[in-house]
Amino acid sequence: MRGAGWKAPFWKLGWSPGEVKDVGRARVKATTSEDGGAFRRWHDDGHLPEGVSMLAQGWVRSDKGRVRESNQDRYYCDGDVGVFAVADGMGGRAGGEVASERAVRLVEEAAMEFRALADAHAVGEDEAGREAMFEALTRFMHRVNTEVYQLGNQPAYPGGIGTTLDLVVLGAGVAYVAHVGDSRVYLMREGAIYRITRDHTFEQHLRDHPELRAHYPDAARYTHVLTRCIGSAPHVEVDTALVELEEGDRILMCSDGLTRYLSGAEIATFERHARGEALVKGLLEASLSRGGRDNVTAMVVEISEIEAGDFQRHPTRRDSLDKVELLRGLELFEELDVPELLKVVRYVYVREFRAGEQLVRRGDEVDGLYLIVSGEVSVRLAGRELNRVKAGGYFGELALFGEPVRSADACGEEDGEALFLSRDHLRELVTEDPALGNKVLLRLLAGASRLLQEIAGASA
Repeated sequence: MRGAGWKAPFWKLGWSPGEVKDVGRARVKATTSEDGGAFRRWHDDGHLPEGVSMLAQGWVRSDKGRVRESNQDRYYCDGDVGVFAVADGMGGRAGGEVASERAVRLVEEAAMEFRALADAHAVGEDEAGREAMFEALTRFMHRVNTEVYQLGNQPAYPGGIGTTLDLVVLGAGVAYVAHVGDSRVYLMREGAIYRITRDHTFEQHLRDHPELRAHYPDAARYTHVLTRCIGSAPHVEVDTALVELEEGDRILMCSDGLTRYLSGAEIATFERHARGEALVKGLLEASLSRGGRDNVTAMVVEISEIEAGDFQRHPTRRDSLDKVELLRGLELFEELDVPELLKVVRYVYVREFRAGEQLVRRGDEVDGLYLIVSGEVSVRLAGRELNRVKAGGYFGELALFGEPVRSADACGEEDGEALFLSRDHLRELVTEDPALGNKVLLRLLAGASRLLQEIAGASA
C-alpha cells in the first residue's frame, strides 16, 4: 500500500502468521494477524532471550486535509522489524511529495540494517553500542539529506525540494530517535505525555533567543518556517534521542498538521480514552474538524511486552524519563525543556553514596560534576567546610574550568543519590549541540562565580 504512506505488515514482507525468520542476531516471529504489524524476538536458541524480546504494534492514518489538493506526508510503519518514520514534504514547494517519498523509501531499504545493528547492541546499558546506533542513524539521515538535495537540484524543481523526517528504531527496551524538521515524536506513559523532539522552526528559534523577539513582534507568523529540513542544503544537523521503554508505553509520531490544532495536553486526553486504531482515528478527525488546513499524519506504536534484561527490571534503576524528572529539579537545568534534558540524560549517570563515604579526594584527577538529587555532601579544604551541598545543588564546577586535579575533599553527610556528568561527556555535549551546551556552561560559570565570591567572603 503506497501513496499517502507505506505500511509493511508481515504478509507484505512475504511472512505468514506464526512464521519465524532470522533478523540480525535475533529470530523474529510474526505473532498477530495481517493488520497487526507486531513482532516478537528470540535468541538463536528459540527461547525468550534474557534481554532481547519486545512486542510492539503500530497503527497509522494520514489525510490530505480540507484545503490541500494532495497529501505530501509519507510514513513507514514496520512493526515486524521495529522501524517507524514520518516525513512531511514541504507544502510550499513543488515536489514536496517527491522529497518525503524518497526519504521514506530510503528508510524502508535500510530497515533491516537498523534491526541488525540494534540487535548487535542489545544490552541496554552498553554506552558504546548506543553511541554506535546514534552514529548510524545520523549517517543515514545525512545520506537521505544528500539524495533529496540532489533531487532538488534537478531542473524540474527550480525552487528545490524538502521534507521533515522523524525516524524511530526500537532496540532492547529502548527507542532510538532521529529528528529533523517540525514533525514530532511524543512518548505517552500512564496518562502523561512527553515531547521527545524540538521543532526546527524560526518560531522556536525566537523562543530560544528572546533578545530577537523585538525585531519580530508577530512571532506566530513563523510557526511553520523551518530552520532545518531534509534536502534544503548540502548538510543538515540531526537531533538524536534515546528513550527507555516500559510495557504499556505508546509512541506518537505525527506531522505538524496534527500539532497545529492539538496541544500535548489535548493529545494526552485522547490517549486516556482510546487505544490503537481508535486513537489515531480520533486524533485525525479532531485535527480535521478544527480546520484541516494541512496534510495530517498520526502514527501510534504501542509497547505491550518487554524483556530487556536484569538492568531493565531492577527496581532501583533510573530510566531516561526518571533522569529527566531528576534534572528538572536541579537549578542548573531548570530552564531546559524535555527534548533538551533527554540530550543531557545521554551523558549523566546515577551514583548512590552513603553517609561518611568519600566521593572526591583533594589531589584526585578531575572526573566531572556531581549533581545532588538527595542527601547532603560536605565540601572541605584542610578540615574546614567550604560548602554544604544539598538536594538540587552541585559541586565540582570549578574543577571543570581549572586545574586537572581536585582542590578539595567531598564527603557524604547523609545517604543520597547524585547524577554524575564527566568532563569528557560535557565536552561531547557542547560539541554535539553548541546552543544547549552553552546554556549549561553559562549556568555553570554563574554558579562558579557565586562559589568563588562565597569562598572569598568566608576568607575575609
